[in-house]
Amino acid sequence: MSSNFLGIEIGRRALAANQIALETIGQNTANVNTPGYSRQRVILEASHSSGFILPNGAQGQIGTGVDVAGILRMRDQYLDGQARNALSDQGSYETLRDILTRAQGAFNEPSSIGTGSLLTGFLNSFSDLATDPANAGLRAGVRTQAQALVSGLHGFNANLKQVTSDTEKNITLTIHQINDIAKQIASLNGEIQKSVLTGGSPNELLDKRDSLLESLGNLTDTQVIQTKDSASGKFTGSVQVYVGGQPLVYNDESTPLPTSFDTASGSTALLDSDNNPIPIRGGVLSGLLQARTVVEGYRAQLSQFASATITAVNAQHALGMGLDGSTGKPFFVGTDASDIDVASDIKKSTDAIAAGAAPVPPAPFSKGNGDNASAIARIAQQKVINSGTLNQFYNAQVTQVGSDVKHYTDLSDSQQKIISQTRNQQSAVSGVSLDEELTQLIQYQRSYQAASRFISVMDDALDRVINGLGK
Repeated sequence: MSSNFLGIEIGRRALAANQIALETIGQNTANVNTPGYSRQRVILEASHSSGFILPNGAQGQIGTGVDVAGILRMRDQYLDGQARNALSDQGSYETLRDILTRAQGAFNEPSSIGTGSLLTGFLNSFSDLATDPANAGLRAGVRTQAQALVSGLHGFNANLKQVTSDTEKNITLTIHQINDIAKQIASLNGEIQKSVLTGGSPNELLDKRDSLLESLGNLTDTQVIQTKDSASGKFTGSVQVYVGGQPLVYNDESTPLPTSFDTASGSTALLDSDNNPIPIRGGVLSGLLQARTVVEGYRAQLSQFASATITAVNAQHALGMGLDGSTGKPFFVGTDASDIDVASDIKKSTDAIAAGAAPVPPAPFSKGNGDNASAIARIAQQKVINSGTLNQFYNAQVTQVGSDVKHYTDLSDSQQKIISQTRNQQSAVSGVSLDEELTQLIQYQRSYQAASRFISVMDDALDRVINGLGK
């Protein structure tokens, strides 16, 4: 028959198992508001049976109680992957939205100091000058409007250049963030693997690593692979993290991403030491790389606009004659929005403005002739850039910027809904429900009390056997 003390042992195991279950519930309720915490559950299993000989000589089996098989962390790896992907897309869309919104502010449209208004004011000043070409006030007005247009283009270009510069700094900072998180994940991998190999359940470390993986996913697109032992085929607790097909974390080691990048022709890639591209397809880093390309595209269009303005105005201005008798002179100098300026002769004297048509010898020059000023004013209606007028080109650019901002705002808003849905699904699996924990608390409390009562009964029975039978 079984040992007289087996009942005490069964009761002891029951007390220990239910105590661990109660402590686990306490851990859950204590962390109900802790970000990234995953609900834990005690896994109970019947302990191995004990053999004994029945009175008829046959072999019998009797249970020996309950054991704690482990403390399970409630987590769905598929949902975790979905969350990382959603956060990666959101990081990219939000970054593009924010940077392009800032670039949009550089246009100052619609306003009286916007480039479109400055161009219109400049060309209209020639129309005014054509009515009285010798008027010093009207000539000064043309120069003032020209200088306002130049200042506006310089400021516009400088603002876009600053957006690009700040974006490049953020690219470098983001790469450093990624590399720092990768180091932390690699360190946690080492701790987790050691714990798993000794039969431990490093649930808090796993939660911390999952939080870091989500942060990493927000910064760049990642592929996370659970590591298996090649001999046993069992999971080691460690993970491998890849970015653009390149290993970022491998077990307890991390390989930092390079800080060099390539955004030519719309590329969004980092460049390794051999200038091989590492494609970045998601996250804040991808958004920064894309935004830099887009903003530089805006700058290129602005310079194209300025260059077309310089060419068209200079070509017509050179055909006229100024009050000082000069002809063939440019109105603007420079090549684009970064270096456009009013010609030095016009800065010195407004008499150099060629408002009149150059006479055909031997006809004398008439100071009251404003034909060339009228011709310069008509540039506003001429198709001088991409089969359109200057204002049409500029307005199309303003519209495109607004469309880009709206596009990424809509994508960001839509992606936020996807993230909310994924978070709700994760919470259903991993979140702590106080009502559920209370139910479990009562269940294990009753089990603990029953085990205590069982031990008391077995102790009383043994007392009678040991101390009572000898009287």
